[in-house]
Amino acid sequence: MVFPCLEGWRMVDYGGEGCGRSVWMCREVTARRQGRTARRQGRTARRQGRTARRQARTASRTARRQARTARRQGRTASDKLGRLGDKLGRLGDKVGRTASDKLGRLGDKLGRLVTS
Repeated sequence: MVFPCLEGWRMVDYGGEGCGRSVWMCREVTARRQGRTARRQGRTARRQGRTARRQARTASRTARRQARTARRQGRTASDKLGRLGDKLGRLGDKVGRTASDKLGRLGDKLGRLVTS
């Protein structure tokens, strides 16, 4: 059994982060593909150190994930929930229940509203 990753092949996600369709690609093809993407986005494909490349990839992956969750939620639910949390924290003494109880129930309600 030959492990492709040891032979200069890498598992590459096709069609975006975490879509589940992965293919084996050799290092040359991967590099060529990255260069093409960079040119299309107006950047020049430049050689980076391995650490710098990993950091850049992680940062962009995080940004993509946040953007995806924001799109899925329409961003409003989580923003609204955060603001309500702050407000409830301030009103905590006046509210009969604790602020976190109230916030939890509002979170459930917002979740239902967003998914419906």
